[in-house]
Amino acid sequence: MANNSSFEILDDGMIIQESNTSKILTNLLVIPFGIPICLENLLAIVVLLRSSRLIYQVRILSINLAITDFLAGLILSIPDDVFGSCLLKKYFTAPFINVSLITVTLFNIDRCCSLKFALRYYELVTPKFLKVACSVSWFLGILISYFMFYDPSHDFGVYCGVMYMAPNNSFSLITRVLQLLTILSNLFMYIYMLKLLYERSSAVSGVQCNDKSKTKTPEAHHQPTNHKLSAKYQIRVVKKLAVITGFFLLCCTPYFLVKAIPNIDYTDRKMRALTAITAGIMFLNSAINPVLYVWRFTESRYQLKKILFIWNSEKLRKLEIERKSFFASYQINYNTTQDYKTS
Repeated sequence: MANNSSFEILDDGMIIQESNTSKILTNLLVIPFGIPICLENLLAIVVLLRSSRLIYQVRILSINLAITDFLAGLILSIPDDVFGSCLLKKYFTAPFINVSLITVTLFNIDRCCSLKFALRYYELVTPKFLKVACSVSWFLGILISYFMFYDPSHDFGVYCGVMYMAPNNSFSLITRVLQLLTILSNLFMYIYMLKLLYERSSAVSGVQCNDKSKTKTPEAHHQPTNHKLSAKYQIRVVKKLAVITGFFLLCCTPYFLVKAIPNIDYTDRKMRALTAITAGIMFLNSAINPVLYVWRFTESRYQLKKILFIWNSEKLRKLEIERKSFFASYQINYNTTQDYKTS
């Protein structure tokens, strides 16, 4: 028993020593990684707040995602020692992971429903509803994060060890199962969204082919125009969001799959390395997101260029003319359709 006891002390000592020696390297790698994520997403938040013409579902959910990525980058930029000897940094990073996961789930639900139910969906899902959904996502994200590391042997269930060595109990098991089910549901919704996107694209192509072979009356001219316009707009938005959610699932799925493996031995160097690599890839998504939902949307690109060319009045005038021309063409067709419906 003495030998076993000394081995356990030695083994624990090795783990603690390894954790302390790797802390400096971790900070050297994570802090330079977190600062660009923080600044990049801060710019994305400003751009999205200014993008008043961006479809409100996409705008609200994108802002929520940008806030989580910004805060994740901010926490990553802070050295571990600031959070004390209890290693509380994990309690600040985990909520952002979970909120991002829930937000992407809302993205997928939103676009699947918009493709499936079209205009009826927009009558039900209002900006207020989405803001409430985002607030709920933060509550659930924080709650899940607390139970991820729940330790009944400590005060308030707070676990003071390394996040990879968190105790296995019914609470942590439930959180891992919930995360895995959420990831799997996102994968299924993503496939379903691509299926709907293919069907809708084929339908619009069919309408275009039929229109070319018909002689249009004034009334017959307006209705197909609106059908193609609204359908094309939805398809364009869904395609752009499909890239965002696709990258998220590609970056985050490996980490949650590794975490879902039961009875992982994190004292094994290979398992710790695998977990660290998948976690790094997951946080890389926080740097990719702003590029995707800022540069891929016309309104967001305009607002970003407006910030970058703030000192060039001539360039700003040209950008404003291009923007008005783009949205005016859509508004004219929309108003024409509204007149046609009420006539």
